[in-house]
Amino acid sequence: MTKKAIEILQAGNDNGFSLLVEGGRIDHAHHALQMNAAFLELLDMESAVSAAMEMTDPDETLIIVTADHSHTMSFGGWPQRGTPLHG
Repeated sequence: MTKKAIEILQAGNDNGFSLLVEGGRIDHAHHALQMNAAFLELLDMESAVSAAMEMTDPDETLIIVTADHSHTMSFGGWPQRGTPLHG
């Protein structure tokens, strides 16, 4: 979606544009302690940022990556070393 949005905004536009891309499901994954889902959201955001960087001129483009807040993954108890975190 990031690539398509940039293509549309660049088409015949010499005035520049502003685009907000949000990874909105990572927060849900953190609240539900769904590590795999959170990690996949992170990879999706990386793909979106990479696409924006590839499709724009760094001399004319400001790309900001930030979070509105953060979470950590918490694991209760005392899991043994080597316990799979994705299971």
